[in-house]
Amino acid sequence: MLDEKIILTNQHCFNTFVSGVSEGDKVFIAFTPALSGKINSVQSIALRDALVNALLSAPAETLETLNKIDSYISQQDRDSDTDRIGSNSVCATLPDPVVYNKPSFLEYAERANKSLKATGQQGAQCLSLVNGVVDEVLNDEKRGRVKWGLRSYSFDETSR
Repeated sequence: MLDEKIILTNQHCFNTFVSGVSEGDKVFIAFTPALSGKINSVQSIALRDALVNALLSAPAETLETLNKIDSYISQQDRDSDTDRIGSNSVCATLPDPVVYNKPSFLEYAERANKSLKATGQQGAQCLSLVNGVVDEVLNDEKRGRVKWGLRSYSFDETSR
């Protein structure tokens, strides 16, 4: 049984939780909305990045979780840490072109397209955000505004 207090206060437990989400663990993904309104800035960045990865390996479950987080967000005045793990942020976050090389960026986009299309209408809005970011980055590249990084993005084997 997952315990939000332990996840949020014990760094090792939090890292284990984030790794599980990132790897597409459906139980961990489904538990993520319970952390809405309770995570700090550093935790929200790690969790956002994990949900970005989970879109590849468990897209339907991740989208369902994002809908629950979005519902929480819509009921709040402002919670930037939780906003960071909402669908608008997660779906618009791709490997950073300044850090990662172009093949990694494009491979993530291709995998995200494939996994989100497989969810049908459920993934349409997220897919639109992913493709919008890709178009923006590639247009910026044409204008000379993007200098690609050197790192290769690490893909979990289950997301291939």
